[in-house]
Amino acid sequence: MKRLITGFLLMAACGLGALPASAEQAYMPCSSQAPCATPFEENGKWGVRNAKGEVTVPAKYSHAQFATDRHPKSGAHGLIITREDLGGIYKRLGLVDRDGVEITPPKYWEIWENKGVFTGGFDGKICGFNGEGRQIIPCGSSQVAVRDEWIEFKRDNEKFFVDFAGNEIEAPSREQQLAAAPPPPPAALPVATPIPELERLVQERKWDEAVRLAAASNEPRDIRDVLLIFNRSASNDDARFQAGKVAIYENIGMIQKATWVTGPLEKSELLKMETNIRTWFEGPVSAPPQGGAYISARTVGECHSMGGTVTVMRNCAR
Repeated sequence: MKRLITGFLLMAACGLGALPASAEQAYMPCSSQAPCATPFEENGKWGVRNAKGEVTVPAKYSHAQFATDRHPKSGAHGLIITREDLGGIYKRLGLVDRDGVEITPPKYWEIWENKGVFTGGFDGKICGFNGEGRQIIPCGSSQVAVRDEWIEFKRDNEKFFVDFAGNEIEAPSREQQLAAAPPPPPAALPVATPIPELERLVQERKWDEAVRLAAASNEPRDIRDVLLIFNRSASNDDARFQAGKVAIYENIGMIQKATWVTGPLEKSELLKMETNIRTWFEGPVSAPPQGGAYISARTVGECHSMGGTVTVMRNCAR
């Protein structure tokens, strides 16, 4: 991507006013003047029709809904999230734009929203879209942070910055980055109270459910606690041990998030855990010593735990 200097940097250099503090994107609401595609149900399945009433996505998914139903403050008028249920608590999510064009079929295990930016997680990778459904963060990214005036993310251990249109921009100064980053919590504050349901799942050793709930909470401390407890105490004697490993693999990006709130020893433990999980599913893998993407790895595919048991086969067909 061609590097550009953002408007806010230009304005700062010229002594002009800064951009508004909020970067939430607001798109024209769906109306008779600006019609949008709509989800529909047929024979228990869901699809999408465009504004003309033409079926653009056949009724084949478990559910479909406007993104504003899940994320009412996103301003993403017309963007549609599709869902395919895979049995039990397993699901995949996809996106359809306001014209009814399918951006991606359901493949993300979760889609988050922050300041009008949607990020989808899949096999430890992250892709990012704006409220129109246009991709603004390339797939395979990690450590995505949406600031008020820019978006930053990592790819292959290199940090990039883009504006809310997806244009790559020059890196803000260190002072600007520090000012934009959320302040760390005061050291005197107590550690956040665990989610009661999460604590119960760990006590009952329902590892797969605990892992998924921790991932859905998107709270690094919850993720860290569940992963470390699993790594230190779970064993083949647990009915859902293998299911827990599957759940961690499907949410492999959560391990990196957990390292944000660990010391060096726990971080080393978690990164070793990631290598072991990947090796268990993909065969031998290698991680560059300075971080970055794993290499020489195969994908296990869609193998899922069902009802507390799991069948895992190498190289399952995707």
